[in-house]
Amino acid sequence: MDPFTHLRVASAYSLRYGVAKPEALVRQAAEFGMETVALTDRDGVYGAVKHLLACDKYRVRPILGVDLGLPGGRRVTALAVGKIGWASLCRLVTAAHLTGPRAAVRQQGLVASPELISAHGAGLVLLLGPGSDVGAAIAARRPDLAAARLAAWRDGTAADVVVEIVNHLDRGEAHRAARMLALAGDAGVPAVLSNAVRYLDPTDHPVTHVLDVSRKLVPMHRRHLEDRTG
Repeated sequence: MDPFTHLRVASAYSLRYGVAKPEALVRQAAEFGMETVALTDRDGVYGAVKHLLACDKYRVRPILGVDLGLPGGRRVTALAVGKIGWASLCRLVTAAHLTGPRAAVRQQGLVASPELISAHGAGLVLLLGPGSDVGAAIAARRPDLAAARLAAWRDGTAADVVVEIVNHLDRGEAHRAARMLALAGDAGVPAVLSNAVRYLDPTDHPVTHVLDVSRKLVPMHRRHLEDRTG
C-alpha cells in the first residue's frame, strides 16, 4: 500500500488558523513514515522556504501550494507541479493580493476569482473539496449543480482539476464524501483522499477554537468552529 500523503496542511504562517511551525509538521510526518508532505498555507506561501529546508533535513519530499479563498466564502487548494507550477503559484498569489485593499485581506482573508486562477493555471493542480463551490453543491444535495460547477472548473483553467475527498468524522461528512467520490467517478475526474491539517497533537485542538473565533470576531460557540471533531 502506498503511504498516505497530506495534501492540505496549514502551518502557523496561516494567521489565526494554523498552529504548528513548518519544521514541526515535517518532523512529525517523517516520524510517521510519510515520504511526502505538502504545505498549503492560507492566502500565501509564507512558510515555503522553511518547509523546503525542513523537508531536506528530514528527507521528506516537499509539495508547495496555497489555500485560496473564493467569492462567497468558498475555498480551493492549488498545488504547484515543478518550476512552472511554482511560478504560476507565485503569480497567482501576487495577483490576488493586488485585486483588493490590504485591509480587506487582513480582515476577511484573500479572495481569488476563478478567472484569476484560470489566468495563472499552468502547472497547477486544483483540489476541489468540501469547501469549494462543488462541495457546497454536494452538501446541498444538488448533484446536477455540482457536476456543472466541476465542468466549469475543468473547462475554464489550464490547471489539472481533482476532486478532494475529506472525512473528519463530523456529522454527515461520510455521506458527503461518498457523494463527492461518486461525482468524480461520473465525471471521469481523479479523486484524492485528503485531510485539513491544522495542528500536530489532539491537545492542540482547543487552540484552533480560539483561532476560529478570533479570526471571525464572533463568540466562542460550536456553530462558529471550523474544526469540531479534533
